[in-house]
Amino acid sequence: MHSYMFYFVLLFFCGAVGFDIKYRKIPNAYIIFGFLAFVLQSQAGHPQLDLLLATILLFPFYLVKVVGAGDVKLLLVLSYGIGASRAIELFIDSMFITAAAYLILTLFLRIMNENIKIQNYPYSVSLLAAYCIQIAIEGWVL
Repeated sequence: MHSYMFYFVLLFFCGAVGFDIKYRKIPNAYIIFGFLAFVLQSQAGHPQLDLLLATILLFPFYLVKVVGAGDVKLLLVLSYGIGASRAIELFIDSMFITAAAYLILTLFLRIMNENIKIQNYPYSVSLLAAYCIQIAIEGWVL
């Protein structure tokens, strides 16, 4: 991935996380903007195939309510820009990060004797964390 694309993906991700944290929703207009920008800048070899593959693999997770529609749309748009295989890796890594965050938060609340139920964890935060970890492992230097 070219460095300008890396920065665009990171900026797009941060915007999506901001919307997800503040409104618990990623607006469709933002998703469409990202999709159009990725279409214009796509470096993927077969972006339509990547989009189709990501759709087939991610849609069942939406159907069983593992992730929300906004998160699926965000991953689909990202698969167009970074490739389906990387987007699927990102999805799997983010699942582990979400599980770890939920476990740590649950343990912390039990230690503090708080009787708070964790609801509506913004999944895009885990996606961004997984993307940053992937980039760090690959050796990208900002």
